[in-house]
Amino acid sequence: MPSVVAAKFTSLDGIDLVGDLDLPDQQPRIGVVQVHGGGVTRHEAGFFDRMGSGLAAAGAAALRFDLRGHGESGGRQEDLTISGVLNDIRSAVAYLRQVTGVERVGLVGQSFGGGICAYYAAKRPEEVQRLVLLCPRIDYKKRTIDDRPTGLTITWTPRRQPNWLVRALSNTRRRSGTAARC
Repeated sequence: MPSVVAAKFTSLDGIDLVGDLDLPDQQPRIGVVQVHGGGVTRHEAGFFDRMGSGLAAAGAAALRFDLRGHGESGGRQEDLTISGVLNDIRSAVAYLRQVTGVERVGLVGQSFGGGICAYYAAKRPEEVQRLVLLCPRIDYKKRTIDDRPTGLTITWTPRRQPNWLVRALSNTRRRSGTAARC
């Protein structure tokens, strides 16, 4: 019968990470590191727990862990960086290999963790033999910078239209069946 053991390891920059390791009855053939989304924990509302059990029943070792600043792991969410999470994944892969002896490792990433797993696999293809992305967040710049409200709104309402706008509007022509062009 597969078993679940507590996992504790340290990221490359000294953050303590906590997780669960699902182990099969026999020596695992492959290991899987499960990387959760932002703002949740390693359990992903029970989804990663069930997935880990299923992987162990199929003969794979499955490690799910709380990213820094999440769940039982150290750190603060305010200090979370992509490079920090990449360090966490690298440490998780090394821990999984050390504890289980597996050579082949796959990554499963959900949401925020999905995009970072894709980046990790692209940068370290020799370490990742399989990659599964579940609703991955790919465009971090758009999410964390471009779409972030700044708290500052600037509204400009000119009393007169700028000259360039008046010229552009006066040069518009209507064509049959087409919209006005500037």
